[in-house]
Amino acid sequence: MSERVLQLDPEGNLGPLHDICVVIAQRNYLARKTIDTNPVLVQMILRGEELIDHWYYRSEEYIDQPFYHPSLFLQPYRGPAYLAIPILYGPGTYLVDQELIELTEKGFTIDSPEFLKYQ
Repeated sequence: MSERVLQLDPEGNLGPLHDICVVIAQRNYLARKTIDTNPVLVQMILRGEELIDHWYYRSEEYIDQPFYHPSLFLQPYRGPAYLAIPILYGPGTYLVDQELIELTEKGFTIDSPEFLKYQ
Protein backbone atom coordinates (compact mmCIF):
# COMPACT_ATOMS: atom_id res chain seq x y z
CA MET A 1 0.00 0.00 0.00
CA SER A 2 1.54 3.31 -1.04
CA GLU A 3 1.19 6.45 1.03
CA ARG A 4 -0.61 9.38 -0.45
CA VAL A 5 0.67 12.89 -0.08
CA LEU A 6 -2.34 15.17 0.15
CA GLN A 7 -2.75 18.93 0.00
CA LEU A 8 -5.18 21.52 1.35
CA ASP A 9 -7.08 23.35 -1.35
CA PRO A 10 -7.87 27.10 -1.06
CA GLU A 11 -11.08 26.29 0.83
CA GLY A 12 -9.18 24.20 3.40
CA ASN A 13 -10.26 20.75 2.18
CA LEU A 14 -7.68 17.96 2.02
CA GLY A 15 -7.42 16.51 -1.48
CA PRO A 16 -5.04 15.31 -4.18
CA LEU A 17 -1.69 16.94 -4.79
CA HIS A 18 -1.95 19.72 -7.40
CA ASP A 19 1.19 21.83 -6.83
CA ILE A 20 4.63 21.25 -5.40
CA CYS A 21 5.62 22.81 -2.11
CA VAL A 22 8.15 25.31 -3.51
CA VAL A 23 5.61 26.79 -5.93
CA ILE A 24 3.04 27.26 -3.17
CA ALA A 25 5.65 28.69 -0.80
CA GLN A 26 6.78 31.21 -3.44
CA ARG A 27 3.21 32.20 -4.22
CA ASN A 28 2.46 32.83 -0.55
CA TYR A 29 5.71 34.72 -0.02
CA LEU A 30 4.99 37.07 -2.92
CA ALA A 31 1.39 37.62 -1.82
CA ARG A 32 2.16 38.23 1.87
CA LYS A 33 5.68 39.73 2.01
CA THR A 34 4.44 43.32 2.25
CA ILE A 35 1.78 42.67 4.90
CA ASP A 36 3.49 40.20 7.27
CA THR A 37 6.37 40.73 9.69
CA ASN A 38 9.56 38.80 8.84
CA PRO A 39 8.19 36.82 5.87
CA VAL A 40 10.43 33.88 4.94
CA LEU A 41 10.61 30.70 2.91
CA VAL A 42 11.80 27.81 5.03
CA GLN A 43 12.97 24.25 4.65
CA MET A 44 11.49 21.79 7.13
CA ILE A 45 13.64 19.98 9.67
CA LEU A 46 12.34 16.56 10.68
CA ARG A 47 12.61 15.52 14.34
CA GLY A 48 15.02 18.37 15.04
CA GLU A 49 17.88 16.91 13.03
CA GLU A 50 17.22 16.11 9.37
CA LEU A 51 16.53 18.66 6.63
CA ILE A 52 13.89 17.26 4.30
CA ASP A 53 12.98 18.27 0.76
CA HIS A 54 10.00 20.32 1.82
CA TRP A 55 9.58 24.10 1.85
CA TYR A 56 6.81 26.35 3.09
CA TYR A 57 5.98 29.99 3.88
CA ARG A 58 5.95 31.47 7.34
CA SER A 59 6.09 34.84 9.06
CA GLU A 60 5.63 36.04 12.62
CA GLU A 61 1.87 36.17 12.00
CA TYR A 62 1.10 33.34 9.57
CA ILE A 63 2.17 29.83 8.51
CA ASP A 64 1.12 28.13 5.29
CA GLN A 65 2.14 24.48 5.07
CA PRO A 66 -0.71 22.77 3.21
CA PHE A 67 0.68 19.24 2.84
CA TYR A 68 -0.13 15.95 4.58
CA HIS A 69 2.41 13.12 4.44
CA PRO A 70 1.85 10.17 6.80
CA SER A 71 5.39 8.74 6.96
CA LEU A 72 6.85 12.14 7.85
CA PHE A 73 4.09 12.86 10.37
CA LEU A 74 3.55 15.99 8.30
CA GLN A 75 0.23 17.60 9.16
CA PRO A 76 -1.15 20.48 7.10
CA TYR A 77 -1.43 23.82 8.81
CA ARG A 78 -2.60 27.13 7.40
CA GLY A 79 -3.26 29.87 9.91
CA PRO A 80 -1.95 32.10 12.69
CA ALA A 81 1.61 31.27 13.75
CA TYR A 82 0.75 31.50 17.44
CA LEU A 83 -1.78 28.64 17.09
CA ALA A 84 0.58 26.25 15.27
CA ILE A 85 1.69 23.06 17.05
CA PRO A 86 5.16 23.87 18.45
CA ILE A 87 6.60 20.38 17.91
CA LEU A 88 5.83 20.71 14.18
CA TYR A 89 6.27 24.45 13.60
CA GLY A 90 8.22 25.86 16.56
CA PRO A 91 11.92 26.69 16.95
CA GLY A 92 14.23 24.02 15.55
CA THR A 93 11.68 22.72 13.04
CA TYR A 94 12.77 24.80 10.05
CA LEU A 95 15.71 26.53 8.40
CA VAL A 96 15.27 29.86 6.59
CA ASP A 97 16.27 29.36 2.94
CA GLN A 98 17.82 32.70 2.01
CA GLU A 99 18.79 31.43 -1.44
CA LEU A 100 15.17 30.54 -2.24
CA ILE A 101 14.02 33.95 -1.00
CA GLU A 102 16.57 35.70 -3.25
CA LEU A 103 15.59 33.60 -6.29
CA THR A 104 11.92 34.35 -5.63
CA GLU A 105 12.62 38.08 -5.28
CA LYS A 106 14.43 37.98 -8.66
CA GLY A 107 11.41 36.35 -10.31
CA PHE A 108 12.87 32.88 -10.86
CA THR A 109 10.37 30.03 -10.90
CA ILE A 110 10.54 26.26 -10.64
CA ASP A 111 11.14 26.09 -14.42
CA SER A 112 14.36 28.11 -14.13
CA PRO A 113 17.72 26.26 -14.17
CA GLU A 114 18.54 27.95 -10.84
CA PHE A 115 15.82 25.85 -9.24
CA LEU A 116 17.38 22.47 -9.97
CA LYS A 117 17.86 21.63 -6.30
CA TYR A 118 14.17 22.35 -5.56
CA GLN A 119 12.78 20.01 -8.22
